[in-house]
Amino acid sequence: MKQRIAVIVGSTREGRVGGDVAGWFVDLAKQRDDLELTVLDLVDFAFPARYPQEVTDEMNRFTAAIDRADGFVVVTPEYNRSFPASLKQAIDFAYDEWHAKPVGFVSYGCRSRGHATTWRST
Repeated sequence: MKQRIAVIVGSTREGRVGGDVAGWFVDLAKQRDDLELTVLDLVDFAFPARYPQEVTDEMNRFTAAIDRADGFVVVTPEYNRSFPASLKQAIDFAYDEWHAKPVGFVSYGCRSRGHATTWRST
């Protein structure tokens, strides 16, 4: 049975490289035949600016995707020695959906685009 892994692109900033970094990770992860990968790009969700009294359809769509996943890889930049507010907001929208599921991080820093490398786990 394949593990359902949600790859979360945490930045919504204009000009970001998070989509490229996530694409690099997904290309590597696709080499495994035991993973089913889904990319959840936060830029594709119309979240409210403030936490609302009533849950929105977009919040429900996001938390349903989190609930379906067996684990997560969060692709996030470092902004001012922290992570983006868009990622914190998304994390806060789900609660029970995160419980007892593994998470990994792919992080990149200021102006990093990196370079093409091959990484292999043994």
